[in-house]
Parts: sequence; C-alpha cells; structure tokens
Amino acid sequence: LVYTLALLGIICSVTLYNGHVSYTLDDAYIHMAMAKHVAQNGVFGITPYEFSASSSSPLWTFLLAGCFFIVGPLEWIPLLLNWLCGMGIIIALWKFANRTGISKGSTSVLLIAAIAFLPMIPIAMTGMEHLLHTAAIIAMAYTLWPLLNRNTKDGFLTAIPLGIWSAIAVSSRFETLFTSTAILLALGLVKKWKSALVCALGTALPVLGFGLYWVANGQSFLPNSVLIKGSVPDVSGFVQTLNSLGMDAFNTLVTTPHLFILVLLLAVGLWKNLNSDTHWTQRTLLAAVAIVATLLHLQFAQVGWFYRYESYLIALSLASIALLFNKGIKDSKSTLLARVAEGFIIVLCIGPLAHRAVIAHCNTPQATHNIYQQHYQSGLFLKKYYNTVAIAANDIGAINFLASPRCLDLWGLGSRETMLLHMKGALTTQRIREITQQRNVKIALVYDSWFHDQAALPEEWIKAGSYTIQNNVICGDESVAFFAVDPAEEEQLRHNLREFSKELPEGVSWKEYGITAAETDE
Repeated sequence: LVYTLALLGIICSVTLYNGHVSYTLDDAYIHMAMAKHVAQNGVFGITPYEFSASSSSPLWTFLLAGCFFIVGPLEWIPLLLNWLCGMGIIIALWKFANRTGISKGSTSVLLIAAIAFLPMIPIAMTGMEHLLHTAAIIAMAYTLWPLLNRNTKDGFLTAIPLGIWSAIAVSSRFETLFTSTAILLALGLVKKWKSALVCALGTALPVLGFGLYWVANGQSFLPNSVLIKGSVPDVSGFVQTLNSLGMDAFNTLVTTPHLFILVLLLAVGLWKNLNSDTHWTQRTLLAAVAIVATLLHLQFAQVGWFYRYESYLIALSLASIALLFNKGIKDSKSTLLARVAEGFIIVLCIGPLAHRAVIAHCNTPQATHNIYQQHYQSGLFLKKYYNTVAIAANDIGAINFLASPRCLDLWGLGSRETMLLHMKGALTTQRIREITQQRNVKIALVYDSWFHDQAALPEEWIKAGSYTIQNNVICGDESVAFFAVDPAEEEQLRHNLREFSKELPEGVSWKEYGITAAETDE
C-alpha cells in the first residue's frame, strides 16, 4: 500500500509537469527502442537497420519486447513492469525475513526502509531494470539461506532454485557477477561444492549465451555499455596496480557515504556475531556476501547516476543488517556501552540514506520534465523531419524510440566503431569526419560541450541552432545543438528548427546560430 500510493503520487506530479508519463533517464528509451525493433522488425538493435549490443539487461529488453509484441510500443509498459518488480522486492524481503526468523517489527522496518532508501519510487520512474535485478538478488539470498547451513545436505537438486535466480539476476544486470562471486566464496567456506557449481553455472550460462549471440552478430562478447563504463585493471605502474588491487573500491567507498555506512554497519554486526559464535554461521556468511559484493562492485563498476546502480547492494545490505541485529546482537550479551554504541551506529546509518532518498524523490519530477523537454522533443523533431535519414547523436534513446533514423552514436553505446575508438582513446576529429562521411550523415544533434580537444567536432559542420532547457538535474547538458553535417542540409535544417520551435513546450528556449542581427529580427 505504501509503495503503490507513493508511486501514484510521483506519477501524478510527473503528469502535472508533462501532461503524460515520462522517465527520468534517456536510457529507459534505449531499452524501449530496442524492444520495439525486436517486436516489430526482429532486429536486436537501437535502430531497425542493424544489430547492436546496446543493452546490458537483455532480459529487460526481451520482457519489453514481449509486451510490445502483444499491445504495441506503449510508453507506460516499463512503469507497469517496475511496479510489479517493486512488489516482487517487497514480497521477496518478506519471505526472506520469515525464513531467517527476523521479528515482525524488524520486518516492518526492513520493508519500509527498502521502499525509502533504495529508493524504489525514483528507480521505478527510471523505467529501467534495476528493480527487477534487485528482486532477483533478494531471491538469491532467500534461496541461498538454507544452503549456508553446515548441517544441510549438499546436492545439485537443492541448489537449483539458487541457480535459476542467479540466471535471472545476471540476465537483468551483469553486476550480478559480483554477488555470485561472493556467494561462491561463502559456499566454499561451508564446503557446499555442488551448490557452488549450480550457482556458477546459473550465472555463467546466460553470460556465455548472450556473449556468443552478440559475437555471432559481429559485436564484442560483452555489451557496449559494460565495455564503455566498466573498469579494467591497470598494472602499468605501482599506483595503478595498487588501485587495481582494491584502492579504487576504498576511494569510492569513502566518497559514497550511504554505502560506507552500510558496510560499516555490516562490519560491526559481523564482528559482534563472530565474537559470540565459534564458527561462521548463516547470518555471518550472508553479511560477508553483502560486504564482498559491495567492494567488488565499487572496484569494477559505477555508482550513482540517478541512484540506480547500487540499489541491489542497498537491499541486500539492509536485509543482512536486519538479520544481524535482530538475531546476533540481540541474543548476545553486551555491556551498556556496547549497546549504546550499536544504537548510535544504527541511527548514523539513517542520515546518509535519508538524505539521498529525499534528494531522489525531490529530483524525480524535474528529471522527467528535463527528459521530456530535451530528449523527447528531439525525438519528435526527428520523427517529423528526419524519420529515416542518417543522423549522428550522443544520446540515442528517445530519438530512436520515437523515430527511426539511421543513427550513428558518437558516444559508442549504439555504434561499435565509435565504441572501440572511445575505449582506445582514439576518437579524433578526423575519425568523426570519416565515419560520418562513410555513413552519409546529414545532420547531428549533440552536446557540443562534450566534444573538444582531439575529439572536437569537425569545423566544417554548420551549427544551425540549439534548444536549451532550464533547471537541469539529469541531462548531460542543458543545451542540445543541431549541426548540418552535409552543407546542403543547412537551409532545410534551419527552416525545420524554426518551424519546430513553435511546438516546443514551456521552459525550452530556441537559439539560431550563424545569422546576422538583421536576419534574427526579421
């Protein structure tokens, strides 16, 4: 009830901004564009013209594609799926609490904390797969619990549920590899080798299957987003080697207070329980899984970007903390000073999480407004004037969902050639010129502030105009610029921009470049 009412409240506030439901990230429209092309054209790609490994969540893309195949590419489908996935998180946490013996009071606190601190409502409004991934991770913890008991028999059949949820989780987000690695270590400590093998297979087989599918279609083994955003170990020097051995994780942890507090709380609970028990127990092993998964994520992946990347870690940590402080510390004998210290740490935990949650909920309506004003309008512009024309862009979601241009992604997520250049640091002005000429690109709509130094935009490109939004909280730049890549397109592009500027929503300003003051007045 709390979750549904809160989500409806955010939807109402978003509708007041835009007149319809929109999402807080252009990335949501990347999945929607790919799902539309899968459903309508049978092409797994950001455009209907070529295959592209642009999704690091193939399960989410195929779920959307299935829905689009049945009812059409409706914009509210990702929101409906996220509502269902959020309900899945609540149910999974509740079942986890019942299985592990967490008290009813602590369970209530856990469920409310998950809704508030993930935070579930802003993540649902991203229109992306993170709530699905989080629900699958909690289901992994639920199925893992009996396997961590030293007294239970190790067997392939008993571990099948863990293997299934591992496959679902890694198909939702490849960061599941971090959690699975931590789980394998925990199962090794209790010598559950058969269970560990099932978990490893459940995690590895989808990665292998999708990787071979992408390679067979001329792409890399891993999706473009993982290759662009992931962290590759660097051993070129002492400092670089030290960073690759864990300092990157430590540096990120100390600058991410909500995760730092959670890891600290897990560590305190783990230490307290290890002092009171003679060996590793189920609850201490689960706490270790949460800590190791968090550190691996911080070392090799990103956090933030509208609060979504670390949501599964927060849910797993909250569940483990509820278990540690409900059973371990409660049942152990502690001095008054120790209990005061433990209570202080719990209160301290709420501060960074609450601060992050408040900002997330406050920013959500404005972020959806920004996306609608900039990315959505860019998509409508292309649909009206350049629906099947070759174009270049650096944000490729809404424009490819609403229209069907022959899109070159200069940032690499949707185009393999620019992705490889970005990875090598070899994207230069000359290479941009050559690729756009090879693709017969007519116009470009980009953040020109992103392209500078050796990767500056070609000087012969003619900047015709720009649309600028106000109160930007999510877009890469407040202004998106339109260039005539082909000089023959300049006059027509200017005319189209002038005409479309009459349809822009309130709060979006239009500026034309390369004309005299007299022409501007006219």
